[in-house]
Parts: sequence; C-alpha cells; structure tokens
Amino acid sequence: PGPGRESVAATIARWLGQGWRDFRRTPALSMGFSALFLLIGAGVTLALLAQGRPLLAFPFLAGFPLLAPLFALGFYQVARVLDEGGQPAPADLLRGFTRPGAGAWAIALLLVFCYFIWITDALLLYALYFGTGREWDAWIGFQDPALVERTTGFLFFAGLTGLVLALGLFMVAVLSLPRLFIQGGSFITAIVGSVQQVFQRPVLMLGWGLLLAMAMFISLLLLPPLFLLIYPLFSYAGYRACQALCP
Repeated sequence: PGPGRESVAATIARWLGQGWRDFRRTPALSMGFSALFLLIGAGVTLALLAQGRPLLAFPFLAGFPLLAPLFALGFYQVARVLDEGGQPAPADLLRGFTRPGAGAWAIALLLVFCYFIWITDALLLYALYFGTGREWDAWIGFQDPALVERTTGFLFFAGLTGLVLALGLFMVAVLSLPRLFIQGGSFITAIVGSVQQVFQRPVLMLGWGLLLAMAMFISLLLLPPLFLLIYPLFSYAGYRACQALCP
C-alpha cells in the first residue's frame, strides 16, 4: 500500500522493517562500515578533550547528519546487490560512490559546503562565549553559574544554527541521492523531486525527519555504540522509502 492508504506511523514502520531486513542480512558489513565513522568521531572527541575543549565535540559530532546522506551511498549499493539476489562484499560499499555519477557529487559538494558552514559558525560562537581559554569548558567547574550560562547559550545557538541547515538539507537530500542512485538523471531534477515530495507529504516526511534526527542524536551524543546499528538501519530504510515514493 502507498503512503496515502496507511498511517504515517505504519509507513515509517514499513520502511524501518525493510531496512532491518537488509541489516540482518549484512550485519558484519553494515556495522563495519559504520565503525569507520564512529572511530573518526572518537578520535576527534579525544583530541578535543586533550586540548581542554570538550564542548567543541558537540558541533563536530552533531554535524555528521549533514554528511550522512553522502556516505549512505555505500549502503544503497549493498541494498541493490541484495535486491539482485547477490551477496554484498566490502567492494560494493565503494561502488556505491561511483554509481550515481556527477549528479551525486554535485549534491555531495553542497553537503560538504554546508558542513563547513556549520563548523565555522560553531567555532565563531565558541570564541564568542569562551574566548581562547581552556578554563570555561573544563567540566570540573560546572558549578560556576557563569559557566552554566555560557555553556547553555553556546549549545542553544549552535543547535539552532544546525537545525536550520539540517532542515534545508533534509528537504534537498532525503530523496535526491537515493533517487540518483536508483534512476540516474540530473541533480537538479533529483533535488526538485525531493523537495516536492517533502511538501506533498509534509506530515510523513516531517515524522521521518524527526525520527531520524532523534536516532542520530541518541547514537552520536548519548550512546555511541548504538550508531553501529542506527546508521545502516536508517540508510537502508531511506533507500526503501525512495523506492516507494519515487517509483
């Protein structure tokens, strides 16, 4: 049944069920690929901790969802191989980045550009609230009201900036990259089609976006090991969503 014949919750549950089926068929491959990004995030976090600036880990990690649609191309190729009855191999993860052609790389440049905007804004906010010193974000002094106020302000405005970027990129990339992967075509057509789907099904796509954001937040900032499951699961589910919405 199409999304117009079932509830929003049922549609999203169907996409996640299909994504879970793909994940269960390739658990080692899927978690191994996700582990690469988890290790990179851990390395960045440890480096910032060593510099006495743990708060800067927030924008670096929270900004990953801006790039997540790009790296999900590897998972799309895995799902394609499964649909064709094959057994995915590590090389298929790399093939996913070459299959969509120039259109996907144009969107990739947009995602990377927005990620650097996010990081630059976060660094400027950090300098505004904490200057160049290390003492403000030393967690052992968190009883200091001034520290609490500055930390809260930094996290709020950094999060607000990220939210605006994330909403815009969600509309652009949620279906454009998987559509380019599945159907090919120009990146302009793919972007326009993605934005149209968001506006045609606002409740469905908003629900999907909120669930995705919540899952990413929990897995990246609260329970990092969960990322090994969340990232491939939602990537596969996004691929199945595109198959349903852009036949």
